[in-house]
Amino acid sequence: MSSHVKSRWHAPLPQCSLPYFVFGPPQKRLSKEKILIDAERPERALSLDEYRRLSRRLAVGLLRLGLQPEDRVVCFSRNELCYPALLMGTIMAGGILTPANPAYNAHELGHLMQYVEARVLFTNRHLLPTALEAAEQAGVSRDRVFVFDDDIIDGTGSPEGDIQHWQTMVASDEDGSNFRYKGLLSKRKYNSTIMIMFTSGTTGDPKGVQISHRNLITAAMAFIQRLSLDPEWYENRHSRHALGSLHMSHLMAHRTCSVIFPKLRVPTYVLRRNDYIAVLEAVEKYGITDALVRSSAVMEMAKHIDVCRRYNLRTLQHLEACAAPLSQEAKIKLEELGIGRVSRVWGLTETGTATGHHPLERDDTTSVGELHANYEAKVTDPADENRVLNRNEIGDIWLRGPSTTAGYWKNEEATQQLRGPDGWVRTGDVGYVDENGKWYIVDRKKVSDSVPTCPHSAYIGVPFV
Repeated sequence: MSSHVKSRWHAPLPQCSLPYFVFGPPQKRLSKEKILIDAERPERALSLDEYRRLSRRLAVGLLRLGLQPEDRVVCFSRNELCYPALLMGTIMAGGILTPANPAYNAHELGHLMQYVEARVLFTNRHLLPTALEAAEQAGVSRDRVFVFDDDIIDGTGSPEGDIQHWQTMVASDEDGSNFRYKGLLSKRKYNSTIMIMFTSGTTGDPKGVQISHRNLITAAMAFIQRLSLDPEWYENRHSRHALGSLHMSHLMAHRTCSVIFPKLRVPTYVLRRNDYIAVLEAVEKYGITDALVRSSAVMEMAKHIDVCRRYNLRTLQHLEACAAPLSQEAKIKLEELGIGRVSRVWGLTETGTATGHHPLERDDTTSVGELHANYEAKVTDPADENRVLNRNEIGDIWLRGPSTTAGYWKNEEATQQLRGPDGWVRTGDVGYVDENGKWYIVDRKKVSDSVPTCPHSAYIGVPFV
């Protein structure tokens, strides 16, 4: 049986802008119920209506600032409740948002800003010294640097010396409400870049992945389709509580906090800290039912199981681990603790989240699940990429689907290395698919390698650890 597998599911692919996908038409009345909530200060929260209004105000402010189509806006910040509005407002204004890792030093941030030719920079107050040094390196003037935090929600934003708070550059609520963002798009606009997400560099130097309306929308639709397989979850989604623990320099954080959960009207608690203690505290305090957490934090939970027992985690029905391997031992320990289900998802910044587990099916294997809707994948011989292997044979995993990137920003060589013929993408992961369509990742290789870093046959059936 061939390892070339197509998803057994299909999801519709609306050809519209990302803001239209989340909010609907500009004139549509939206809910006043709070859907984005600060996990540290729950009195600070945004409804879907407020989320859209702030996005519109920012869009007008950026345009008044002189932002041109496809200008790059960099955000160097910890997680903030308003980060999703920064994404949507930049897109509404026709710009491209580039989230930067807040762990960068001045040289790293300056290099990123030079590379994307940044026009505007948003940053937290405590990161401002690093940000200003980077801005000088990149040639961004101080009047295009803004203090970015959630003080704008209650109107208490203040400058830091001569650096303005972003509250002063956004438009009034009245001017924002008159702004009309785009709905249906031409094919060219649908595929135009709206984000540049820098990879962690696991396959070499960090690269700027170009993300389009299509990439984000189709990946979101595939994820939503899997959630909808549980009718009870879908019908009662407004009463569930999700946890936004991933940092927003990670694409999956934006896909869930900025797009998927707001579109589904699922209340989401946004964490600034994403260590395992912060996750435990939030689950207990807010009765979190659904959490997507970095595997490293999940592994820490399993490592400190006695600490976990101090918290009531029984509301947590589904914990999904992403961004790194998760051991089977950790999964078992946490499920024995009372968490309803611990499972793995898999994907890349370049492809979106490609796999996950059926919400109504128990899975005790080490797999990362089945292909999401609209994806297909195959496993090829490392020595001959034209030879597709059979099920349960380990080789190089390829993906194809509407969520895959058009390529890397200003890096044609890396783009050519990523993309194969007929729209296939080299994932750089080594693994196999079993007879039931479940996928297993057993190793990681650099895309430039001609063979895996492990012997080809030694890993068949080895758990994903």
